[in-house]
Amino acid sequence: MDENILLLPIKGWFKLLSSIQRYPEAFKLCIGWILWNTGYSNFLGLISSLFLQVTGFSSRDGVYQIWSFTNVIFAVLGSLSFLFLFPRARVPLKSWLYVFLVVNMACVLWGCIGINDHVTIGYKHQAEFWVEQALFMSTSSALRSYNRAVYSSLLPKGSEAQFFGLEITLDLATGWINPLVQSVIQDHTHNLRFPMIPNLLLMLVATVFYVWVDISKGIEDAKSLLD
Repeated sequence: MDENILLLPIKGWFKLLSSIQRYPEAFKLCIGWILWNTGYSNFLGLISSLFLQVTGFSSRDGVYQIWSFTNVIFAVLGSLSFLFLFPRARVPLKSWLYVFLVVNMACVLWGCIGINDHVTIGYKHQAEFWVEQALFMSTSSALRSYNRAVYSSLLPKGSEAQFFGLEITLDLATGWINPLVQSVIQDHTHNLRFPMIPNLLLMLVATVFYVWVDISKGIEDAKSLLD
């Protein structure tokens, strides 16, 4: 009895991973989501540290606390705006996705441009951080809503918890790699903008998987239950 209980998670994982040929679109989106989320979350940490470095504020200063709080406001507005506009605007679902991804990557690329000391932009002025926050947080939050909604539609009925568990587990299992790479880059360059490069690369690779997903086919595949 105890042996069967211990083997149950292993059997569940084997069963889930062996279904990749039956639900390829769900796995593509899962990979894209994980890659994007890794780049997104690590960029947030970098931009926060860079804000303090450029402005000279401390984390206790009121300006920084307001800037941090407006992160939440822009994120909420981004998701709500997307959910309000999507059913009313005659815009294909994937077109929304491309807009979100392009804005996200543009914000990260902007920081990479600032690597050159002779360039006067690239998060070198306080105003740039406020613009970045409005653009990056609103589109990132909307993209998270897209991920959850579309991913759910690609999953076979009754197996939603398993597939969402797969996404969370893989995200946790791989999430430590990019911060390690970032720390090595930062230690060698002493520049908070250099570690933005791997985040941009992650988002670019994630975009390939997002584009590769055939939503219509995935919905049809999901009609077949996971045995």
